[in-house]
Amino acid sequence: MAYDEQHHRLLIVCRKPGTLLVMDSDNGKVIEQLPAAERSDDIAFDTESGRIYVPGGEGFTSVFQLMSEDKYELLAKVKTEPGAKTCLLVPSLARLFVAVSPGETKAPAKVLIYQVK
Repeated sequence: MAYDEQHHRLLIVCRKPGTLLVMDSDNGKVIEQLPAAERSDDIAFDTESGRIYVPGGEGFTSVFQLMSEDKYELLAKVKTEPGAKTCLLVPSLARLFVAVSPGETKAPAKVLIYQVK
């Protein structure tokens, strides 16, 4: 989960099916429900740009844009790698770090780095 304090919105990612839920934190009403990357363990929200990043274990990250208080749009599906399901957004560096877990495979773990601005 992440919190948009300015708009009082709780941003919740669900794993299966992959879904981004946007909830009004004042009354609990679901404002928006959008398809997102599946098997995600994380979500990142950039308060400055209004972008939401949902990394998915199946090999892509969903990027959403806050259009208005109650409107969100899917901007992109960015190709990552299977197992890339956690992230760290560092706005001051304009970077999104996505961790790739090898899971049951013998592949090495790694961190993917994306420029976000």
